[in-house]
Amino acid sequence: MDARQPDLLKPTLISGLVFGLASAIPVLNFLNVCCCALIWGCGLLAAYLYAGACRTAGVPFRPGMGAMVGLLAGAFFAVSATVFNTIFSMMFGPAIADMATRMVERLPNVPPFVLEMMDRARENAGKFSVLGFILDLLLHGVLGAVFSTLGGLLGGALFKHEPPPPPPPLPPPPPEPAAGWGGMPPVGP
Repeated sequence: MDARQPDLLKPTLISGLVFGLASAIPVLNFLNVCCCALIWGCGLLAAYLYAGACRTAGVPFRPGMGAMVGLLAGAFFAVSATVFNTIFSMMFGPAIADMATRMVERLPNVPPFVLEMMDRARENAGKFSVLGFILDLLLHGVLGAVFSTLGGLLGGALFKHEPPPPPPPLPPPPPEPAAGWGGMPPVGP
């Protein structure tokens, strides 16, 4: 058995990219409204993947290691979610803003300031903003750090693995029998 710790990069990067993309996809991203479920899932998947690697390498995997894996996956999640969000809002932002404006305009008794806000949002939809990118990265960073770490901690508890203890040492070999038959010393010159 190899007693080396497995590589952290692969499971955390896979998990961060998968859930970062999922949190940027319209409609699917509503799962984050439910207690940041996608971010919890990011840490949980990273812990699952890393626990499998630990099991293969024959090293222990404990909840504390799961939290560390979840934190690193949360960092990858923050970057990938921000990048994918920016790309998707530049691609689909104007269409979504038009649809939301039409829905709000159909409502009765909408205050004028809400309509003004919707018009401003429609004008800015699809445009890149450095400040918006930085704020989005900070928001995803904080949420990813907290909830992905909790998901990793949960994964550490669920997928905990302790390698089997080493086998007991072999007993010493029996003592050499005394020379001769039946333990009697040989007779003769």
